[in-house]
Amino acid sequence: MPFFKITLLRSAIGLTEKSKGALKALGLKKRMRTVFHPVSPQVAGQIMKVKELVAVSEVGESLTAKEMRESRKPDPGFYIEKPNTVGLQGNIWAVELHDSRFGTSHRGPLQRGQDAIRKLRSRRSGKLKPWNMAQAFHVADSKLRFLAEVLSYIRAEIHSENEAMAGNTETGTTACNAPHDMGTSRMPVSLRNGFSVPRGSSSSFLALGTDLLRNLIFFFFLLRWTRKAVLKLKGRGIFGTAVDTYLSIRRTLYGLFLRAPGVRSQVQKQVQEAVTKLEGKLVPQGPGISRYLTLPKEGWTADQVRAELESLDGMKHTRWEDGHVSGAVYHGGSDLTKLQAEAFEKFIVANPIHPDVFPGVRKMEAEIVAMVLAMYNAPNGAAGVTTSGGTESILMACLSARQKAYQERRVTEPEMILPESAHAAFLKAGTYFGIKVHLVACPAPSYSVHIPSISRLINSNTILLVGSAPSFAHGIIDDITALSRLALRKSLPLHVDCCLGSFLVPFLSRAGFPSAPFDFTLKGVTSISCDTHKYGFAPKGTSTLLYRTASLRTYQYFVTANWSGGVYASPSIAGSRPGSLIASCWASLMSQGENGYISACHSIVGAAKKFEAAVREHPCLSGDLSVLGHPLVSVVAFSSKTLNIYDIADALSAKGWSLNALQNPPAIHVAVTVPIVSALDSLVADLVAVVEAERELERVRVAEGKGAKGGARGDTAALYGVAGSLPNKSVVVQLAGGFLDTLYKA
Repeated sequence: MPFFKITLLRSAIGLTEKSKGALKALGLKKRMRTVFHPVSPQVAGQIMKVKELVAVSEVGESLTAKEMRESRKPDPGFYIEKPNTVGLQGNIWAVELHDSRFGTSHRGPLQRGQDAIRKLRSRRSGKLKPWNMAQAFHVADSKLRFLAEVLSYIRAEIHSENEAMAGNTETGTTACNAPHDMGTSRMPVSLRNGFSVPRGSSSSFLALGTDLLRNLIFFFFLLRWTRKAVLKLKGRGIFGTAVDTYLSIRRTLYGLFLRAPGVRSQVQKQVQEAVTKLEGKLVPQGPGISRYLTLPKEGWTADQVRAELESLDGMKHTRWEDGHVSGAVYHGGSDLTKLQAEAFEKFIVANPIHPDVFPGVRKMEAEIVAMVLAMYNAPNGAAGVTTSGGTESILMACLSARQKAYQERRVTEPEMILPESAHAAFLKAGTYFGIKVHLVACPAPSYSVHIPSISRLINSNTILLVGSAPSFAHGIIDDITALSRLALRKSLPLHVDCCLGSFLVPFLSRAGFPSAPFDFTLKGVTSISCDTHKYGFAPKGTSTLLYRTASLRTYQYFVTANWSGGVYASPSIAGSRPGSLIASCWASLMSQGENGYISACHSIVGAAKKFEAAVREHPCLSGDLSVLGHPLVSVVAFSSKTLNIYDIADALSAKGWSLNALQNPPAIHVAVTVPIVSALDSLVADLVAVVEAERELERVRVAEGKGAKGGARGDTAALYGVAGSLPNKSVVVQLAGGFLDTLYKA
């Protein structure tokens, strides 16, 4: 009887979905085994028909040594081992199963196949690792079902009529190379399309490793997002998370709507119209306007430059000199301005990056930091830096906290928690430095940050807590004492933004006004930002950032020792800095002194209290306007439930006042400065007139059936009215971008 080389193609035939999944996870979905088997040519010819099942070729009457080794090679599954393996026992086909991996075998009818598997399982009990057990059992199940199908098919072919083979011979077509017609084949359906290219045992382990790696990646992916979801639920609660999800979906859908072809063109058209209108206001037009877009061929004389500077200074503008501008200009008086100009001129070429060249600037900068530290009751060992303004001070505080968390705790996904009324510079820091920002509500009537909400949001990624003293928008001092206790309990840095309070909040008590704890006397406060160019009356471009310890300051330093230009080190974002501004700042602080700042605090905060009382108590104002919270410093914010507050802002603007419009909630604030102190009575009188006029317009609208709070009429009402009504602020972002572009249009 000749030997035939028979390649048995194996697959997970007839297995349950659960078993198939297990096989797939273990890389055992597809297998092949080649054996050399003596069978009659007739049976071999019948087997050869099943090319999807087997590949058969005759090798002769005997086997070579290599073929014998291959035939005895251990096989990861079952195979037909002996010539008498397949045969009839009465009317029952029998098969001998051999498992070369575990050295076990079973001979018996196919009906006893399940008993064979059970025997194999019992013999392997306790000898295999769990995953090997599962592998062995599923291979056994797969092979037994496979052999059952093969033998059933062979039996049917042997007893079938011979006309089919004869017909194939007459047409010159053999079963091996005839195209397989799935529609007419007598092969059992369960065997069709179930076989593929073989893989050895090494491939199986490689597949197992790949699957294991894939499962690990999926596991960590699932763990990461599950953790994020848990932290979200912990921080915001179920209701808050649902609201955030709804707002996010609403914002996304509205953004898609704005990008729709027809809508997008209309939006762009209206944005361009608004930007063009803005350019008409900001960019001077018409005859008599000279534009200098290139360098003059010949330099101007000093008199020519002075004449042009005088012309530029005389351009039409809101009269801040008359006290008609809220904030913006923190003027200390004409005498102080002259002194600052002298200091500026004396150190106009100085650059503190070269302390050996300009030692006087280094000394003045260090003394500025020391004076402000003392003003905020800093402990021994405290340190600080000067910066270009409040925004840079806040940026550096956030950077320091991020670097500290990374170096000490390896935090790679930093988060900071701040009141929603905190300065926008914190949002800028989040964008610049990759810090996730959690905004916490400042609910009415106090408009102070909600401490329990901050506590819930703290997690292992939190790097910084923030409080304001006071906030820019509403002039409210947050509960810094509670924030300090929370920061100490959670071992987190706490930054207090005193940029606006600057040289007022430290002197409130001494000026005779109520105050609240906010400085380094609270053990949890680790850093404070204070603008010297606001109520310190220094020139614009100077601020300070204070740290409880010098080690905290080092986290904001940048040092590189490998630059080809030498060792480079800088304390903040800027490299070169104007020493002239440092000199002017130092001159301002030394000129004012403690008594000067206490006196300024008395007049400025006193004027703010007077304005607050007018809004709360004036018979023409108290019925329509309401003050937000209980401001302690120089800022008073007010809103209205009966009138459109933005229409009031536009009407005041028409009278020459430049106040700050707020949103969330809609409001206006007045930041009292030295110039405003003398113009306060005029402001109150104009506010009374505007409110009465708006009240009358409101009556007319209601009488005409147009409803209360009619449509926006002025620019402020239009901008903030639209911004407040849109779920997606992309249009407002475009308008703001157009405004910034206009600033650089010559």
